[in-house]
Amino acid sequence: MLDEWLELCRRSYNYALRELKDWIASRKCPVDRCSLESEYIMAADYPFPSYHHSSE
Repeated sequence: MLDEWLELCRRSYNYALRELKDWIASRKCPVDRCSLESEYIMAADYPFPSYHHSSE
């Protein structure tokens, strides 16, 4: 049972970390030039991912 809880915590943390990294990456990409890497651009009004806001 403890392994299941730890796995759930790990998945939740990794999901939140990915959401945060995507949000940061979408804000630092210059609009006037193309990136060599594919960047996922979120809408400008998409709020900062936090405990109080979840996209789920």
